[in-house]
Amino acid sequence: MSMDEIWDPPISGAVARFREALNGTQHSLTANGVDLELLAKLRKGIHTMHSSTLHLLQFFAYEHLPKHLSEISQPFAALAQDMAETLPINPEITAGLRKLLEAKDCFVRAKLAEPSAAG
Repeated sequence: MSMDEIWDPPISGAVARFREALNGTQHSLTANGVDLELLAKLRKGIHTMHSSTLHLLQFFAYEHLPKHLSEISQPFAALAQDMAETLPINPEITAGLRKLLEAKDCFVRAKLAEPSAAG
């Protein structure tokens, strides 16, 4: 892997990984919501993230959820992690992750909601 790939991986790869997640490919997250491979990179200093980015990533963890809810949450976790790993470090990452987290929460609640009388 070249330094260019480490510091500026293509966004198309993130989109492909999100599509894989939608098709059921699992991305492993720890209980804290941080990928083990990413954690190893952080420890080596290859890739750094703002503390607020790391803070938000923990809320994308889905292993503790029942299967019917983890299936909803997992693609969001994969996309959040990919965006945090591939995009430049700036405040927009935190804003985007927060909005993605809100969207994930809405879809989980939609799955939990009682069917409407009209529906």
